[in-house]
Amino acid sequence: MGEIVAFDYPNETPMKRFFKIIGTLVLVLVLILLIGAAFIHFRGIPSYETGKVNLTVPITTESVQQG
Repeated sequence: MGEIVAFDYPNETPMKRFFKIIGTLVLVLVLILLIGAAFIHFRGIPSYETGKVNLTVPITTESVQQG
């Protein structure tokens, strides 16, 4: 039986294969960024109302010394 090798291209050099892989990864990254930008563009950035917080911190020498 012959040896079966996946993606065996006879005229493909290692450098060409490397650039194909890098190009594919860059393309996938760009597509992910475009999908994210489109999502933000069409849905908008969510905004929430802030609530008022009543907080009083007693100032004592021990708390100031402790930081």
